[in-house]
Amino acid sequence: MSVAAFSVRNSVLVNILMIAVVIIGVFSFVHLPRELLNHVSLNWAMVIATYPGASPKEIEQLVTIPLEDEIKDLDGIDFISSKSAEGFTVIDVKFEDMSKADFRYALQELKSRVHSIDDLPDDVDYIDVNEFDTSDILPVINITVSGSIAETQLRKIADDLADQIRDVPNVSKIEKMGRRDREIWVEVDPDRMYNFDLTLPEAVQALAVKNLNVPGGKLKSGRSEFLLRTVGEIDAAEDLRYVILRQSPGGQQIAVKDVAKREMLDQSIMPEGLLAILKPEEVRDLLGFLGQ
Repeated sequence: MSVAAFSVRNSVLVNILMIAVVIIGVFSFVHLPRELLNHVSLNWAMVIATYPGASPKEIEQLVTIPLEDEIKDLDGIDFISSKSAEGFTVIDVKFEDMSKADFRYALQELKSRVHSIDDLPDDVDYIDVNEFDTSDILPVINITVSGSIAETQLRKIADDLADQIRDVPNVSKIEKMGRRDREIWVEVDPDRMYNFDLTLPEAVQALAVKNLNVPGGKLKSGRSEFLLRTVGEIDAAEDLRYVILRQSPGGQQIAVKDVAKREMLDQSIMPEGLLAILKPEEVRDLLGFLGQ
């Protein structure tokens, strides 16, 4: 019996099947996930390490080469390339074509090798391994926040905007770029330093030691437990003026305000604009929010 003959003899069944196919198709069209840029693994990883104050040559000799020697014999590596610059190094590790599960295993092995190395300088303050895929290439929306206001206010506005956008449904990731860490600039007077017989390294060491939050353990009282810590981290330039640099046996105290020049700048070193990169699965809700 042909298909046409079967359809004529069983028209009710055929119509039911056709309606079911249409309903399933409409349901799939509405609910299947859609992305502007699909996530595609490139079997690529980046090793990033920072060594503040080191020259590119020192970075290469003390950080890049030891890391490359540690990971070069991993299975499945296609090639390794690196870039050493002042204060940091980036090592690109490209793996051969392999399944997603095999790449996850190779990436985990890479992380284990990198984090187990013990002959790097003690001043290397950051080292991490990140996968590089298509989601890192092109964001869905770029938002630039700029203005002639103070940098601290600009930073706060950008942070508040990022927090609000994070609450929009289907926003999967937010990245903020074009900003650097806040710093307080202290300029000392050489004549005052000489009068107090205080050297610049001594002042730097004193500031580094005093600008810390130190944990003090736990205190148990009955059924309660309290965490103790000494809060010494400085938030404002005005607080920095009263940090004690040295105390003599006779009780004389030398503070920052005694040796620093009148101007003490509290500034965030960052460009005037701040770029927020958003990667939502759906952009419509986000555009509606920004339109408000």
